Amino acid sequence: MCGSAKVNELLVPGGRKGEHVMNEQMKKFQDAWERMIEKSGNGPDSVTPNELAKLSMPDSPAYPLARTVQMPEGFSYPTGTVGFRLKDLFVEAAGPYVTGTEPGEENSASLKLRLVLDRVQLTGRYVLEVKPDPVVTLDTAGNLMDLPEVSCRPLAAGSGGDEDPVDPQVEQWLDQAREQRKRLMDTDNGIKLIDLYNEHNEVYEQVFRESQAMKTTWQQGGVTRAMSADTSEAIDGNSDINDKLYKRSDTGEAVSYNAHSFTQQLAVAMNTVMTDPSFDPFEADSVPQGKYLEASKAALAFGKAVKTTGNDKKNVNPLKPQDVLATVDNHQGSLPTVKDEEVVNLLQQGAGPGGSGSDGNLGWTVLDEEDRSMLRNLYEANLKERAEKGKFAGVPLFEGVCEAFIGCVEADVHISVEQTTEGEKEHLLIPRVVVDVPAFALDLDDAHWYGAVGEVATERLEGMHFIRSLLYNAIVDRLQSFLREHVETVNRKSWATL
Repeated sequence: MCGSAKVNELLVPGGRKGEHVMNEQMKKFQDAWERMIEKSGNGPDSVTPNELAKLSMPDSPAYPLARTVQMPEGFSYPTGTVGFRLKDLFVEAAGPYVTGTEPGEENSASLKLRLVLDRVQLTGRYVLEVKPDPVVTLDTAGNLMDLPEVSCRPLAAGSGGDEDPVDPQVEQWLDQAREQRKRLMDTDNGIKLIDLYNEHNEVYEQVFRESQAMKTTWQQGGVTRAMSADTSEAIDGNSDINDKLYKRSDTGEAVSYNAHSFTQQLAVAMNTVMTDPSFDPFEADSVPQGKYLEASKAALAFGKAVKTTGNDKKNVNPLKPQDVLATVDNHQGSLPTVKDEEVVNLLQQGAGPGGSGSDGNLGWTVLDEEDRSMLRNLYEANLKERAEKGKFAGVPLFEGVCEAFIGCVEADVHISVEQTTEGEKEHLLIPRVVVDVPAFALDLDDAHWYGAVGEVATERLEGMHFIRSLLYNAIVDRLQSFLREHVETVNRKSWATL
């Protein structure tokens, strides 16, 4: 049977390390789920084909595979660029089935459901398309905070919009930052630090303006904004800045001030080279260069300098505002060296299959698995953005069916009660859905591929792991959305009866 737990097995509330004993209201809610499970009396073995859920997924953009590839004989142009895209995608699944419940991890007013989807499979179509690409035979040698809600509202057709209004809290932070900038300018090292920032400010501004991947990484989980508020309070009260812990709003995981700071610093450094228009992430031998490379090296060097204060992702040496100013004032005045090769190595660590090697003996940064995963997601998001902006617009050369059998998918749905003011009815929230999708192989009907295009496409698709990773993440997102909607529907019915 699909799933690690038997269908209808209910876990006893409380008694496990780290779990909360549910309050009476949530215990009644758990009992309601238990009655529904017992009443249904079904499981994966009893599902008939017409009970499968069929979930649509968006088409992928066209990902360029190779350039100047020889076209088949008789084609209208001799060489072209080859792109690959997926369309008409559907995920089919039997279920979901609740295999158990247990007390939630958040508090006594929380519950975790264990669910299973069975016989999960992906179906769709692929297109290998081409467009002209002649062989060249001649040498032709901001404040980074979330925007307020009013700025995110749709504009009327033809409207250019007004200037973004400034959130009063952000305006206060900006005034405070300007004051701290003045204090830094009172020292020689502070002037050097500000000059270094000014040198690369244009590039950093471009990164946050143009890269949705960077903005998403920066805002994820609400930690950056919470840290900004705490930093502001620490400056006002001259208290420790970097000793706080935060709970991510998207995953519920705890993260420290230092850990988040160093992760975001790495994200900025790497996304800076990914923003370089001359850097082609689709080409294995492409390397970053110019002002984008220099801005990336500056961000990495600053991170290395901060580590000399006894702070890194895992270690915290609490610093007050006056300690930070004193550290800058007493610093030797030069930043650690970051070589071009180290930047390339970091890209390879994050973007390579399973993470490429690194050399700590050279003083280079060695990524932990968390940072590798973050960089991999950032890299793949940038590839997707480039593909979407590129608008490949080729003509189909080969088309066919694609499919993948995934099998059993297990999931945890976390449910909690939102505390409301007296007199208002409490309601349920689903803070997160965790889906465990096993690895799978994507099968393509490629029997009719031929010539150089077929050979190159086969070779490139075998090596371009990011396409499979993007597809995997898209399936996870779709199943999370489906399970969230399903549980919310059942919740509304059962919660109303309590």
